[in-house]
Amino acid sequence: MFQVLDPSNYVRLPFLNRATVVSLSNSLIAHIPKDAPPDVQKAAANIKAAISTFQQHWSSNDAPQQQDGMTTVLLDRALDATVGAIYSRIEACERLPVELFPKAAKATELRLRLFPEGLSFLKKTHTEEWGYCQAIIERIDSEGLAADLEAVAGPEFLQALRTAHENFGRAIGKSAPRPVEPESANLLDSMREVSNAIRSYALKILASVDTERPETLAAARAALKPIDDLREEQARRRTAAKEKPATTEEPTASEPKATEPDAT
Repeated sequence: MFQVLDPSNYVRLPFLNRATVVSLSNSLIAHIPKDAPPDVQKAAANIKAAISTFQQHWSSNDAPQQQDGMTTVLLDRALDATVGAIYSRIEACERLPVELFPKAAKATELRLRLFPEGLSFLKKTHTEEWGYCQAIIERIDSEGLAADLEAVAGPEFLQALRTAHENFGRAIGKSAPRPVEPESANLLDSMREVSNAIRSYALKILASVDTERPETLAAARAALKPIDDLREEQARRRTAAKEKPATTEEPTASEPKATEPDAT
């Protein structure tokens, strides 16, 4: 008895994300039947064109995110450098003889009030570092330390601290809410185009099956195998996830229970 392939399995594709839509497309292209009829070859060419456009949009969509990450790193370094420069100016002023330069005593007071832990906070997470700097600026303003700091370090340094802190905070979404940009419409549209091209190709493959030529069924199965394989792989993962027991290991007496990290 001649077996047929169920078209619904190929009109309704497995779940596709960015990675799987690329891998599936490339796999289908690699499995185009030999001596495929012109309409199948054209449908395969449509997949190639659609996936090429999708990958271009994917690269364009990721570029701003990579640039934002580099901007954050540079602004973090700028804040580190500014705080370090202020600390160095205060320390240098402290070394002056107090009897000749009264500002040396003010420098010691400033260091103890603003940097009681030194500069160790600069090695903490972005959020924690920003919070420490926020506390320093608030203490300067609330306790009236701006004049003393400007006298010891110079007026430019306090302004530089405020600017670097503001810019870094904006980059990490603290000084102002970070804009939430939806995924590029071009990327979503191009992914739909790839999915439609795959469906069209699958239907062309199914239409090429001749009930009087069993070899055409075998060729169709081989051509569409990447879709079947992806669906089966996803089904296996779902089954494994359901069957995996949820175990929680209690810490031993010598291992203190870890605390939940602060959300940043």
